[in-house]
Amino acid sequence: MNHKIFIFIAILVLLGAGIFLIQTKKEPQSKVSFREGKELKIEEEKEKAREVTLISVYDNYQVNPELKTAWGFGCAVKTSKELLLFDTGGNSEILLSNMEKMDIDPKSISKVIISHIHGDHIGGLKGFLEKNNNVTVFIPSSFPDSIRDMITNQGAEFVSVDRPRKISDFVYTTGELYGPPKEQSLIINSKKGLIVITGCAHPGVVNIVKKAKEIFPEEKVCLVLGGFHLGGVSDFELKSIVSDFRKLGVEKVAPSHCSGDRCRELFKEEYKEDFIECGVGKIIEVKEKVMQLSIEGEKKRKGGQVALTGRQIKIIEFIQRNGKITSGDLQKMFEISRQAIHKEIRKMAELDIIEQKGSGKAIFYVLK
Repeated sequence: MNHKIFIFIAILVLLGAGIFLIQTKKEPQSKVSFREGKELKIEEEKEKAREVTLISVYDNYQVNPELKTAWGFGCAVKTSKELLLFDTGGNSEILLSNMEKMDIDPKSISKVIISHIHGDHIGGLKGFLEKNNNVTVFIPSSFPDSIRDMITNQGAEFVSVDRPRKISDFVYTTGELYGPPKEQSLIINSKKGLIVITGCAHPGVVNIVKKAKEIFPEEKVCLVLGGFHLGGVSDFELKSIVSDFRKLGVEKVAPSHCSGDRCRELFKEEYKEDFIECGVGKIIEVKEKVMQLSIEGEKKRKGGQVALTGRQIKIIEFIQRNGKITSGDLQKMFEISRQAIHKEIRKMAELDIIEQKGSGKAIFYVLK
């Protein structure tokens, strides 16, 4: 009898251990995970978007006179993988009309991201879902249940966002940042650098850029676009924000919606050709340099595309990875003479592809 009891207990112990092992078996780690439940950790996220197209479909500023303007913001984001919509403006009729005139089929959009609760950003969502409910809507977790109910009643799905996370290939959210109201912004990891899109920037546009750099500490910021929420702000504060952008290394800016006229003027004064006039109808293409070597000056002279050698492409790719290249780098790459190096550099400078920086022994070259 005791022997049977012993066998029975042993079986129970083995079963318990087996269940424990099954329950505690680690899932394979994805490329993107969370650290300490809060911070997005990029572990092996090496792929970046070669091409990103940003299309303003709703704004109170106007670029295309054939489109309707209204207070609010909406931007379509096209990558090689899919088409997304960031914010829906305040009126679905205007949103859908503008999309139709720009040949954007609502059914081609797979995901919708809503920045915050204000009506000029979420007002067009219900009408959009009536045209296409085969989408996932990413909303801040602070949204009321009435918004979740509206989304599900329309037959769509939603994801509540409270922290940084991956939304799609190349596309991430900053997570909910405190405003008020709480707001999320979009980050696109492209070959040209980070693209940050803000709905209204209630948490502060500088804070949002800092958050993007915190999530992607190794990446530069090539463009910040959207509402900066700076209407009526003093020149002193505006100039301080412009200065902060420079310190953060932001290369191009495209303020629209609630940014304010004076904000746009001061950014334009500072950024000059790197200031992008943004409003409804604006289409911005962010492409890897190697893919857009139809250099305007050369096209005018030759009437065609620039033909690059394999060596020149390697030089461009090196600069894209490292930000610059030196004569020493070129010697290591190709094992060629100084004379040959100077000849190659001169050719690329004549094509308006690279330019010289620094002086003396500290000379280096960057993409123009």
